[in-house]
Amino acid sequence: AADGRRIVLLHGALLGEPFPGTVLFGVSGVGKSTTMTRYRAGGGGGSADDLILLGWEKDVPVVRPLPSWKTFRNDPELYTVPTAPLSRLLCLDRAARNEAEHIRPLDRQMFQLRLVDALLEHVVYTIRVLPDPERARASGAVIETAQCLSRRFEPCLLAARLDGDIMKTLTLP
Repeated sequence: AADGRRIVLLHGALLGEPFPGTVLFGVSGVGKSTTMTRYRAGGGGGSADDLILLGWEKDVPVVRPLPSWKTFRNDPELYTVPTAPLSRLLCLDRAARNEAEHIRPLDRQMFQLRLVDALLEHVVYTIRVLPDPERARASGAVIETAQCLSRRFEPCLLAARLDGDIMKTLTLP
């Protein structure tokens, strides 16, 4: 529950200014790191493109970047970044060849399923080896978190393109 104690890992990219607290989540290889690179090239900030800690403070979802080992080794100060309120969740996917980069509504159930996938990405192998009661508790936490977030945030998909203007796209509702 959103009780201030549960913390989970989320596979995603955490954007900084000018869209702080925006998280792009998706499957491995979909382009989170590439989109983060494009975002930074456009003047945006951000310090996580793979692992994010997601927790709750007084019923408000908060996020904290977890830098990769390479990033941490190059700049250990990134690990001291405070939590930020989660302001927007966007499921990341690649745009079709014939369409421009855009944000569109996503079916709430599909949004929730993709959230479960992103929440399991880095823990699925650990969960598999847990004893039954702990495995059930950890799996339940993932599902409950995905349900809570899919109710709290408008389910949207960011269909990204390498040649798109990510800063302009993110200003869209």
